Amino acid sequence: WMHCAEEERALPQRVKDAGPAPAEDAWKGSWRALEEFYAAGRLKNIGVSNFELDDLNELLSSCKVVPQIYQGNAWQLWFRPEVLQRLGEERVVYQAYNVVNGIVT
Repeated sequence: WMHCAEEERALPQRVKDAGPAPAEDAWKGSWRALEEFYAAGRLKNIGVSNFELDDLNELLSSCKVVPQIYQGNAWQLWFRPEVLQRLGEERVVYQAYNVVNGIVT
């Protein structure tokens, strides 16, 4: 989901005209803001969703607060063992969601 140039090109012009596309690394600023809210006691937990392994490693190498939860598609349980292994190393809880309408329960 973080590499969606084709999808962006296919967007209707009215959507493209609504404003600039987010920066490639927009998540970094968002994570820093979450860390600030967490440090101030305004959030009990913070986490990420659907990060690719490279982005997850980048976050883990520079964050002040390790994510407490990672939300990802249930298919990662079978096809992304490297993500699950990395999360386990950092003791990050994995929460699977299912977008395949009942195929995985």
